[in-house]
Amino acid sequence: ALDFIPKQWYQRRVRGELLKDIPSTDLAALLVLEEGLNIGEVLTCLQENHNDNIFISLLKVLDESNDLKAVLLNDSSPEEIQWSEFVDLCVELGEKDIAEELQGFIICADALYKAVDSLSSTTE
Repeated sequence: ALDFIPKQWYQRRVRGELLKDIPSTDLAALLVLEEGLNIGEVLTCLQENHNDNIFISLLKVLDESNDLKAVLLNDSSPEEIQWSEFVDLCVELGEKDIAEELQGFIICADALYKAVDSLSSTTE
């Protein structure tokens, strides 16, 4: 029955439904690890819904299972995601270790983007 619905629209709709409100850390972790949703999108959703405890729990669960770095590195969330706000939120909630993890990721990602930029501009 879904043949006539463009796949992207369907996926976007499903993502939208999934990300409306994430009631538990388990579900959040499942969305990131099993469903392959970008952690940036999931964190944004949690932040917008003021689910601070799930926000932190998710980062802790991923960190403890050594998945955090991998998920951050594989993240292809839209560029408008406010990573620095996530860091601020972690600090506000007293989670300095997690804040440092995210901060480290942001610095690496920035350096990577700059390197890619300079590489692509030198080849022209």
